[in-house]
Amino acid sequence: MQPMSQRCTVTCGSVAARASQWVGVVERMRSIGVVIETAVEVPRPARATQAQANLLGISLGDLIIEIERTYYDTDGRPVETADIAVPDARWEIAYEIPVEGAQP
Repeated sequence: MQPMSQRCTVTCGSVAARASQWVGVVERMRSIGVVIETAVEVPRPARATQAQANLLGISLGDLIIEIERTYYDTDGRPVETADIAVPDARWEIAYEIPVEGAQP
């Protein structure tokens, strides 16, 4: 596996207001000739570090969900990974999973 080209950290409470101003990963990568095929998220329970707590407006050690999201190109190469911290008591995380062969 080749090294990832970019890694960023997102803290949900501090970026929600600015999120609509961002260009998405798929668009950004397309602009440099990289086609995104899939993304994988790995959620893990954790306790907030001091830096996370300060950004999220919570206390040190509060429960959070850390999500590592990695985007892969059509060759299976990881092209960007984001580390996301979600305060457990304030946000709900839901996933919609497409089912192959489902009728429209």
